[in-house]
Amino acid sequence: MRTVDVRAAKERAQELVFGRWSSADWAFNFDGLLVSAQAANRQRQAYTQLFRSGAVELFSAGHEFSTQHGPRAVGGLYVTDDVRNAIRVGLQAARSVGAAGGTLVSASVSGVDGLLFSLGTITDLTASYRADRDQLALNEQWIENTGEVNLDTVARPILDVLWQSFGLESCLCYNDVGQFDPQARFR
Repeated sequence: MRTVDVRAAKERAQELVFGRWSSADWAFNFDGLLVSAQAANRQRQAYTQLFRSGAVELFSAGHEFSTQHGPRAVGGLYVTDDVRNAIRVGLQAARSVGAAGGTLVSASVSGVDGLLFSLGTITDLTASYRADRDQLALNEQWIENTGEVNLDTVARPILDVLWQSFGLESCLCYNDVGQFDPQARFR
């Protein structure tokens, strides 16, 4: 069984950062290398765990917000961006450590029961949808070769299921030709 040299990976720890991290810390642990970040208010947390086997786990929390007089919500565009970036970083990490063969990519979103999926700004919840359960285990995508796959070929089906879980037909962050372009629809 091939193992990843986590000491060498530490030198490239910044490549394991995804989302809106302003800074990151790293630590060796039993599983391998952990790269993590936590916002000053402790409400946003994220980490990337690079396992010695070459597997990669990415986690992000803290997308929930509430307005002064409004309902609790989750920023749909923020969650979408984080899931897509996590997939991107995971694929890049697999390539950089020389992971060969097939790769299974999956995502889940937890703690969203009753939250609105906001498609507007934090104060504009006029176009929002609710999840029908607390734990969303999104569909898995099998990749034959991580070196040859297009990010959105993997991410779009997962993001479509995310948005469908909140009652929308598909992820609205893709334009008419299938390119990820959230600014095209949400300006």
